[in-house]
Amino acid sequence: MRHTYLFYESEWVASGVYYNNAGTSVPFEGGSKITHQDLLWRLDSRITLCRPNTIEFTNTYEITPLVDGQTETQFVSRNPSLGRFTGSLIFVEDTIFVCAHSEDHSQMVIETNRKIDNNTYANHGVLLVGNVRMSSWTARLSTEAQKLKLIK
Repeated sequence: MRHTYLFYESEWVASGVYYNNAGTSVPFEGGSKITHQDLLWRLDSRITLCRPNTIEFTNTYEITPLVDGQTETQFVSRNPSLGRFTGSLIFVEDTIFVCAHSEDHSQMVIETNRKIDNNTYANHGVLLVGNVRMSSWTARLSTEAQKLKLIK
């Protein structure tokens, strides 16, 4: 399976639903931009909760590029609200699994990005504090085919 998300410099639009720890749902919009350098892939993302008091979350990921044949790589992410996370991206057929934890291991993120087609991914994720779900989300990521730029 050839993935387009992460492997191409591109911009993706996200829309979905965010759930807090009480299960209350709030729609959100956002996006991500992926850029490649020789020794680093960078993903800058943001989501904005669509509610009367706008809340925006941002993340910056620094990803070790995959070498041909690899199915797993590492990353470091930074979020102004949550801090620094380290984790792995694991590629299994049509799905990219994301597993990450905070520096003190008190928080964990588990996420999936399932490829629908070259321009669309379905995203599902959860943030745990200890063993308790603090938030979760579902989203659809989309891009335009002509905006995908293969670097390597």
